[in-house]
Amino acid sequence: MIRVGGKAIGIRVALAVWLSAGLAGCQIDGSTSTGSTHPASVGASTSAGILSITGTPANTVLVGNTFRFQPQIHAAAGASLRYTAANLPTWMSFNYDTGTLQGKPSATEVGTYPNITLTVSDGVRAAALPAFAVQVAELATGSATLSWSIPTRNADGSPLNDLVGYHIYVGTDPNALTRVITIPKPSLTDYVVTELAPGTWYFAIRSFNAANTESDLSPTLSAQI
Repeated sequence: MIRVGGKAIGIRVALAVWLSAGLAGCQIDGSTSTGSTHPASVGASTSAGILSITGTPANTVLVGNTFRFQPQIHAAAGASLRYTAANLPTWMSFNYDTGTLQGKPSATEVGTYPNITLTVSDGVRAAALPAFAVQVAELATGSATLSWSIPTRNADGSPLNDLVGYHIYVGTDPNALTRVITIPKPSLTDYVVTELAPGTWYFAIRSFNAANTESDLSPTLSAQI
């Protein structure tokens, strides 16, 4: 079950956890479940040659907090690189030498800023990140409570003896659950996720064992804050 602000929102969750081939695993059944997801870097498009750009810009920044993103570049040794950006919000600055985007939005700048692009060139080749959006959200005061059952057996039916805890993944995009909460307590059956701004939030979970081996990510549940 997910509770928002202390009130149940009608999502019933049955969470089963297992181990298979040394991997801890989690499974969620819920009425608002989406496909399995995990945080992933934004891909890059490149032309021929040794030049690529990768990275995962945050998709949300809270009012008064600092947004900062610097891409990772793979280029030929000694290459002279030049960065360009387009569709930047007025609160975001851009460093032409490093490609770094940075800014601290105010309360008057709440909203979503789509189609931001970032490109690097060495004078011959160019590479660009896919366009992305950044949402400026109000101060986060919302919360959601996640509940699950304690696993007792492995997938093969043997006793589960080395479960260490859980990793909860949280985000405003089901394909980019960038906030990770570690729970090193296998006996815990619920957790309150705080500092959630108004909007739709997505939650998923992995379990991990004594070897710090993670499971596949569970399906994703959503809640309106």
